[in-house]
Amino acid sequence: MDELDDSIEAATAFLVNGCNKEGKFFYSNLMPDSYNLSRHAGSMLSLSHFYNSSLPDDNKKRIVRETLLKNAAFLKKSIQPIKIEGKIFNAFWNFPSVYGGDQIKLKLGGSALGLIGLLSNENIQEQEPDLELLESIGEFMLHMQMLNGDFRMIYYPETRSYEEKWKCYYYPGQVALAYMMLNKYIPNSKWLLWSNLALQFLSERDRENELVERDHWTLISLLEMNKAEPISDDLLDYAVKIVKSMVVNNKKNGEVCPTACCLEGMLCAYNYMTDDLVKKKIKEMADIDSRFLMDAQIKEGKLWGGFPRSAYYISDRCNEVRIDYTRHSLSALLHYRRLFHGPD
Repeated sequence: MDELDDSIEAATAFLVNGCNKEGKFFYSNLMPDSYNLSRHAGSMLSLSHFYNSSLPDDNKKRIVRETLLKNAAFLKKSIQPIKIEGKIFNAFWNFPSVYGGDQIKLKLGGSALGLIGLLSNENIQEQEPDLELLESIGEFMLHMQMLNGDFRMIYYPETRSYEEKWKCYYYPGQVALAYMMLNKYIPNSKWLLWSNLALQFLSERDRENELVERDHWTLISLLEMNKAEPISDDLLDYAVKIVKSMVVNNKKNGEVCPTACCLEGMLCAYNYMTDDLVKKKIKEMADIDSRFLMDAQIKEGKLWGGFPRSAYYISDRCNEVRIDYTRHSLSALLHYRRLFHGPD
């Protein structure tokens, strides 16, 4: 227990100490000039997990809260209105000057995770939430969703066009989670309806596949959906299929971030699984994977508390320490502690 708590504390310190006055996190030791909106917002979610756990004392809560306030202020700078097909929405803009790239993009996943990042720590903000603004971002995501539940992934405001080819497997689960978090502040049956439709689309698409993408975001969003109303048998079966795929493809090449993401998802799924054998397997894998993550964590030097790309040296890239490797590991270990080792 002490080792687990120490690992969590160190990962939190890595994120907090790497946050500058502007509210940006330390991003990567190999790509110091890069930045990513979604990973910034995801790190806010992980810090909120720590803040709301039983671990921090009042002083640590104060430090984390101050960090999150700066993170939120930075993130809100990317929110801009956009007029699409005669309707005005708000969305998170990926500006090349801040996030790189050659053109402005309104990524579905960026708006979903941006919303998740803000909503995850609304309880510590100094002002009441701007519900009209938050709902407008939700309406942008609804606009990007099609009647069959699938999504358009990117809108390009300069050319007023949508991405026609590229797809991201994880965006639907991220959007479903954002809808459900938004539902806590702006209750409306449409959020649950479109969350269900998004995940049902994934389930139908993968119906004939025995193994599927290791989609932790879908497992996380199903936890929030299950709190609102019991999830359907089809979606529960799909969650089991995702968990089994995670077990089969565990820790390929010693990769840290995929292991942490899978652990996050499996531990969320543990809460709503009805099959005791599946829950037993999740517990077994959680014990192994949490040990793997703690062993992989950097124990000394300037990058103390961070997590590398890989636990094994294969190339120089394996030594990269990046914001998302650490933040996913932090959330995974916090979920593990809450379920099996803590008073939370």
